[in-house]
Amino acid sequence: METYIIIIEQQDIPSGRLYGAFVPDVPGCTATGKSLDETLEQIRTALCGVFRTLHSSGRELPAPHSLEEHKVFYSANGESLLGEASIVAMMDVPAPVQRQFLRAA
Repeated sequence: METYIIIIEQQDIPSGRLYGAFVPDVPGCTATGKSLDETLEQIRTALCGVFRTLHSSGRELPAPHSLEEHKVFYSANGESLLGEASIVAMMDVPAPVQRQFLRAA
């Protein structure tokens, strides 16, 4: 089973709250939603789409890293991984599910 770190940012706007998520191990894998649950579902869908695209182009899936490894990487580049309103989630992707995603490509 592979576990990917998901960073979720929440933003209050006049019409409510919005969420945006990204997967640090998978550049370009982002999602948004009006609720935390919707955002998590959208990021799962986006991650599956990236897996399919990488596989169909003959590229390997990126290996997941720990939250601490991401923090070190970001701080070494003078950036902060987490904002004041960040939520950290972990998404498990079992190996059989990864194979299922890849077969569907």
